[in-house]
Amino acid sequence: MGSTVTWLISKNKSFSEQLVFETPRGQKSFVKLPDGSEVWLNAKSRLVYHTFSSDRRQVELKGEAFFKISRNEKAPFVVITDECDVKVLGTTFNVMAYNEFGRKEITLLSGKVKVQIKGVEQGLIPDKV
Repeated sequence: MGSTVTWLISKNKSFSEQLVFETPRGQKSFVKLPDGSEVWLNAKSRLVYHTFSSDRRQVELKGEAFFKISRNEKAPFVVITDECDVKVLGTTFNVMAYNEFGRKEITLLSGKVKVQIKGVEQGLIPDKV
């Protein structure tokens, strides 16, 4: 498994720091975030996260990733893609957001998520088999 990691620092009016993880075509990679959450990036995927705060955890995704999010009710975890945002408190789920496929998929394994598309929010819970 391999990925490229870029650390970008920008000093404008406020200090911001972000890490960019990119997984090349044909490979997969694993990322452990500062809050203990785990992310498995699929091939040709890009994950960007900024320094987390006590009330905000947010990442940007292009491509596909499986997330295992550490529960923190005071700081929801948000995955932002080009067309939707996925908000969670603590759960396991997959997001597929490859632009070239023309569709987005969110697969929930446990917990609950809220998906927001163009201002409309929809809650998801996993099917019980």
